[in-house]
Amino acid sequence: MGSTRVARVMNRARIKALHSYKKPRYVAGQPSLLAANVLDREFVVDGPNKVWVTDITYIRTWVGFLYLAVVMDL
Repeated sequence: MGSTRVARVMNRARIKALHSYKKPRYVAGQPSLLAANVLDREFVVDGPNKVWVTDITYIRTWVGFLYLAVVMDL
């Protein structure tokens, strides 16, 4: 069976091949520090809208990567 025959049979049956995950690309370099750690693990505050914390991560899916960002008011 040639590749064109396989493709033709798959097209008639409306079948598509599954692709594996895309591999993440790593960039070499120094990590940068954007802000100093001013909280020093003291998460108790006296009122709202004074201290905000954030985090970002990525989630691997079949399509690619989704990025999740979280922002919380302590």
